[in-house]
Order: sequence, then C-alpha cells, then structure tokens
Amino acid sequence: MSFIVNWVLSILLIRVTTASPALTARQTASNLPDNWVPAGCFSDSTSSRTLRVASFTDVNNMTIEWCLSFCTPAGYNFAGVEFARLSIKVCDNIIESPGQSIDGTSCDMSCTGDSDEICGGSNAISVFHNALGTPNLPQGWDNVGCYSDSPDARTLRTAAFTDVTNMTIESCLAFCTPAGYNFAGVEFSRVLYNFNAALFSANNNVDCDNDIEAPGSAINSTNCNMPCAGNSAEFCGGSGAINIFKNIALPPPPSIKQTVGTFEYKGCFEDGVDGAPRSLQHEITIAGGATAETCTAACQAAGFPLAGLEFGKECWCDSYFLFPTVSPDSECSSICDADNSELCGAGNRLAVYQDTNAVLDSQQCLNGTQLRNNVLFNLHTIAADGTNGISFILGAFETTAVIGDPRDFFFLEIDPSLVNAAHIFDISGGVLIPTNEGTDGIPLPIQPAPGGAQEFVSHSNIPEFNGYCAKPNPISPGLFLGPPVLSVSGEIHWALCPSSSTPVVSPQPSQDNCTKIFVTLTPPVINF
Repeated sequence: MSFIVNWVLSILLIRVTTASPALTARQTASNLPDNWVPAGCFSDSTSSRTLRVASFTDVNNMTIEWCLSFCTPAGYNFAGVEFARLSIKVCDNIIESPGQSIDGTSCDMSCTGDSDEICGGSNAISVFHNALGTPNLPQGWDNVGCYSDSPDARTLRTAAFTDVTNMTIESCLAFCTPAGYNFAGVEFSRVLYNFNAALFSANNNVDCDNDIEAPGSAINSTNCNMPCAGNSAEFCGGSGAINIFKNIALPPPPSIKQTVGTFEYKGCFEDGVDGAPRSLQHEITIAGGATAETCTAACQAAGFPLAGLEFGKECWCDSYFLFPTVSPDSECSSICDADNSELCGAGNRLAVYQDTNAVLDSQQCLNGTQLRNNVLFNLHTIAADGTNGISFILGAFETTAVIGDPRDFFFLEIDPSLVNAAHIFDISGGVLIPTNEGTDGIPLPIQPAPGGAQEFVSHSNIPEFNGYCAKPNPISPGLFLGPPVLSVSGEIHWALCPSSSTPVVSPQPSQDNCTKIFVTLTPPVINF
C-alpha cells in the first residue's frame, strides 16, 4: 500500500513539475487584428461583469483572435476573454464598475483554442481595447492622455460648453483652437472643459491656466472609456476621468528677453512711483516702437550702458541707475507694441538691461552726472556679503557738550529711535554734510583714523575733511546699478563691532570680531 501511495505522489509531482514551464511560456497573442491593443488584466465576477453587453461561450476553440472577431463587427470598444475552459468572450463599450485593472499574473489560464495565449483567469478577464476610437487629431493638437478629475477640483477649470448629443473630440478641439486655448478635455461623454494660456479679464469670471491643475494626474487610459455622444467610436473621458489634449501649435507666451547682443537683463524695477524721479533719465523715441533689441541698440549708440523698457513702448537710457528698487519680474508684464513675443516693462515698472562690454572703474568715484548733481540721501548699512540682518539707518548724533567749549561734536551712529539726529546727507566738494542738523552751525566732518568712528564738529576751526565720495556698489546686480557706497579716503569697507552703535571706517586686524559692512546711499525717505 505504501509503495502505491508513493508511486502516485511521484506521478503527480512529475506532472506539476513539467507543467510549470508551459505556464510561464504562455503569452498574449502578439499579432492582434488591426486597431486592437491589450488593455490588461481586470477584475471580474459573475454577479457584476466588467464587460457585459454581449457574450459568447466556446468551450473548445477559444482564442484571443476569435474573441476579437466576434466583437469587431458590432463596433464595440472593448473585448475580453475569461475562465479559460468555459471560454467566455464578452464585449462592451466601457469598462463597467466595479471592474478595475489588477496584476497581470491573475490572468494565468491558457486559451482552449491556443495554449500559447492567455484567456483570463479565476475572477479575472483579459481585456483588449479597440484603438479605432482614437481620432486623427487636427494639426497642432496632441493627445496628453487620460487624467483624474473631480467636480470639487477640476483638472481643467474653465467650463466652456455642454453638448448633450453631438460631442466629439474633433468638435471640442474645433472650439478650443480659435480661442487660443492651451489645453482641452472631454469627460462624462457630453461635457467639455478647457482652459486658456492667457488670462481673461476679471469681468468674464473664468479661471485660466497654463498647467494641468493639481490634484489631477495621469491615470490608466482604460478609465477614459465612455463613447462620445456624437461618435461612439471615440472615447470622451469617463467617470472621474478626462481625456486631455494639448495645443502644441500655440506660440510660446511673450517673455522678457534675457540677453540682447552685449546687453544683459538685470531685473524689473520701480519707476516714478509716488512722485519719485525717473529711474533712468533719458528717453529715446524709436521709430516703429521699442523692443529689447531696438532700445538697447539705441542706448548703446547714444553712449549709455543702461537701457530700460516701460509701458510696452518706451525706451529709457542712462549712465548710472542711482536708487534701484527691485520688483518681481512678473510685474514687468506689458507686451511690446512692436513685438508681441516680448515683454517691455509695465506702468511704473522698468525692465533694465546693462551693456556687459561697458567699463566702469570700481575704484573711481562716481561723477556728478551719475549722482545727478549733489543728490540728497540717507546712509544705510548693509552686510558686505549681501546677507540680511545688518540693515540700519545712520544719523549724526550730538555728544555731551563740554562746559566752556563752544564746539559741538557728533558721531555717525545707528539711530534706533529715529529722533534727535540728522538723517539727510549731501556730498559737496568731497565733504559729507548732515543737511538738516539745524541752523546753529552745520557739523563738518573730521577725518577718521583707520579703525575709528566718523566724527563731525561745529563751531570749530578744525579744517573740514573732503575725502568723501560715492563709488560703485560691489554687490549690486550690476556695476552700473546702485545704490552706491560711501567711500572715505578711497576706502569703502566699514565694520560694526560688538557693544557699539558706531560703525568704524577701514577696520583693522584687531577688529576681526566685527561684522564687515558697506554704507550705502539710499533715497532720503526719513526726513526731520
């Protein structure tokens, strides 16, 4: 008896062992009929078929080709085979709920008519998709794919129109093309959504975008499985799914030119805001309108290293940009009148370019033209490495008077309270002057010693020191862009030391624990 049991078990083991290679060798038919492509393995149950419109059973001769030949004449979008030996072939125009894509290994039963093909599995169906439903898109449009969508957060957020009976992909794209839309999409078979590359004006009450909006994301194409109302051979999205197409023929949106010849874009800046003077002083009229190319060429020909575009049509030039105030590039958004592919500043916003071939000696003082002839300014500290946190206004503070001494002494210090100090300065003939200290004698500067503080004195016979000037800022976006820095005896380096509110000029090695700064000239916004 024991011998017989062992003999039977050995036979069974041999059968299992020899069957395994055959299973791994089975493949989905490689030569499918025209337009049919594999969609994958999907879940299925007898109580709720994934494909359920038409079916046929062939116990002995089922193959994938035989299944597809059954579904093709009726124009079905999907065909499927399952249960192998029962050999059921089914057709439908959609993937019915709750059927969903599952791991391909679940479809592991060979077809009865061809053991090299797989015909589904237990509660699993091999599904094929009739790609005839993919139309020939109009020129300039490309199929992006099937994306998730929900009523609460549309993947494409501008609802354009609804067509209950005649919606097709072609009619959707025909609507979107003349309006210049960037993306178009169809879903729920009858509803069209799309959005534009350019913003509508506020009174149209529509949302526009250049992107496929979050949380929309690409999903399996089988989710876009509903036939279009106007052409059942095409798919128009699905439940919670949208077919998206992109207009690849649209020209790129207008942009700020980054380089033009030897000129380089330096940024978008405020101009003439709240009555402030022009950022660049010299306007040049250009026949045919201003662009980055024509404006920079005109400024260069006139001998200016800086060019600026404004209001979409104006061209401005200068030899130095004294007090720049940076704005986001997005605010220089006016399309150039002369070239709609370029942006030319905006109202009170100047797109500025600098000639990289122009030379400015950083060791030389700026001249009167560059400083706009004795302009008034505040003194403002900035970190020499360009980091934040060392930004203070400086003032000329009076020290305690000495009884019997007619002189009044002042120190250049940080003013935490912004009171009792002169904050407006001028440089005249190389002399740094606090201009609004009062009428009882204007304090004049005393030459500071290296590593020492800047001091002023009034009612004194001490000769005024005239070794001050403004120099190019070494950490500004460009050599011809301010704000300029204060130089004393040719030295632009200052320092703020611990436990002191008085910056020192030309810090010494013994002051290594001090923070290196520059003292910049800024617009006189604090005035007493």
